[in-house]
Amino acid sequence: MRMKELFIFLMHLRSVLNISRKNIKDNLLNISFFFIRISIKFLNQKIIQIKINQEQNMPRVFDPERDDPTVKLIKGVTTFFEEQKYKLSDNEINEFIKQMLKRERYSQMVQKYLQNKIEFPDIIIKNSCSKGHFFFNTSNYPFQYFPSDYNQQKNEIILCKNQIKNLLELQENLDRELTLAYDRNVEKKDLSSDADFACSQIRACRIQLDNYKKLDDGSKRQLSQTCARFLFRHKGPNQDKLPHDMWVRYTEKILDKFDYCYNLTYPFK
Repeated sequence: MRMKELFIFLMHLRSVLNISRKNIKDNLLNISFFFIRISIKFLNQKIIQIKINQEQNMPRVFDPERDDPTVKLIKGVTTFFEEQKYKLSDNEINEFIKQMLKRERYSQMVQKYLQNKIEFPDIIIKNSCSKGHFFFNTSNYPFQYFPSDYNQQKNEIILCKNQIKNLLELQENLDRELTLAYDRNVEKKDLSSDADFACSQIRACRIQLDNYKKLDDGSKRQLSQTCARFLFRHKGPNQDKLPHDMWVRYTEKILDKFDYCYNLTYPFK
């Protein structure tokens, strides 16, 4: 209650109780001090309760890797130089791809290109890919980024060597994009169509995960679905035609429809 309102209230009491003006002033001061003491006591209790809640429910622990800017900077620089140290060279990548395509696993694919006189996709190696172009994060997928992309207009596979740490990562990413290229070039699929793109993406994620021999089929199927869902959501050819929330629901629906494509592993043996 404000002082003016309190004074009006006491004036009203005076008319009722016939209190003298002097007593009103004394009572006003006493009541004011009383409200101040109550307010201070209430605030102190709230502060104590907040501190107790923080100690019980939200303990604040100093984590130098998260809170100390110097440690964060040192960690960032160290990570950068480690990536540079273990980064694959162009010669290593080209030699690996050359030998990889000679394996029996890829023989049927290579044969199809040769028999039909179809141009094999160009493989472009880049060293300065930014995460905003080809890379997507998801906590449910064990591979943090997808450092590759297939451009069907140019028939090019882009490999981002600055984000590929080893030959296994190179092979799994290349397998995924080779599947998309095969569907477009040999199977004559239209990857600008949601239906064809969905089926190809499911196949591509499955074939990528075949590189992990210790994965049981249940885990492989689940990871393949997660991979396809995420890539279709971010790379789907018609995503600009729907609001984001509708596109997400549409993604789930169309991938469920083409779930059978998981078992279509041609042309890989």
